[in-house]
Amino acid sequence: MSIPGMPELGKIGAHESGRRQLAEWLVNEKNPLTSRVMVNRVWRHLFGQGLVRTVDNFGVTGDNPSHPELLDTLAADFVATNGSIKKLIRRIVLSRTWQLGSEDYDKGQELDPDNYLLWRANFRRLDIEPFRDAVLMVSGQLQIEPPAGSLLMNVFPGAGYRGTEVKKTDVDNVNMNQEITQDRHRTIFLPVVRNQMPEVLKLFDFADPNAVLGSRNARTIPSQALYLMNSPFVEAQSRHAAGQVIAFSDSIDHRIDRAYRMTQGEEPTPSARLRAKEYIKQRVNEDEELDAWSDFMASLYASASFRYLK
Repeated sequence: MSIPGMPELGKIGAHESGRRQLAEWLVNEKNPLTSRVMVNRVWRHLFGQGLVRTVDNFGVTGDNPSHPELLDTLAADFVATNGSIKKLIRRIVLSRTWQLGSEDYDKGQELDPDNYLLWRANFRRLDIEPFRDAVLMVSGQLQIEPPAGSLLMNVFPGAGYRGTEVKKTDVDNVNMNQEITQDRHRTIFLPVVRNQMPEVLKLFDFADPNAVLGSRNARTIPSQALYLMNSPFVEAQSRHAAGQVIAFSDSIDHRIDRAYRMTQGEEPTPSARLRAKEYIKQRVNEDEELDAWSDFMASLYASASFRYLK
């Protein structure tokens, strides 16, 4: 059976499974679907929503593209550059659309309240991987280099690189919440054990490891705020960050400015600086300085300005 406009699937020999032919069909330059799906997923990752909003559904029941000509142009370029994701990302992030701010305008809200036509940037929450990495970076604890083997290799040092000697009962006994709290490597290097997902990953909508998903959920629920207020991981990193702020200067004003630059990328407004100064002065004495600044850094970690892109 052939589909109009699509390449033919190669003949499958009597002693072949057909996987090679399917792979060749998928990456055939005359197959318009694969490149469009890939471009749309990269666009969704960068902008928070795809040019086709139903990222996992390009069929008749899915959404139409908001900018069909743009999708086709990027897909054609993707094929012409031999499927280079790096070149695709470079082209997108150098565009005016990517560099727009998230400021609201009355006219834009009137004509396109859902920002379907991308007249501003979308205000969106960081995924858990960059959020956890940012917490570690601010505290000065982030380890850039990949670990020597998987985290599970450290838990089961005699298991071998494929983990063939690790039994399910052994994995079930591993406290992944404790392991992820103690580990300082980038989140992308953390192992994903399907039946032992760390609580922080589940709370902040990590992709289901049992499914293929082009778009994650982006819930905002009370348990996320509770985690940021009570997590041993956030508490420990807040103390490390507070130590850096205290060592930076003896001036409260300079420390507050430093804390904001570390977490928000900008200096606080005069009113925010005044509130922070009043809080620190109320809390600090000779025995509680580190605790006061740790709590202040934890509040910045939990703020919308730190957790969301704008």
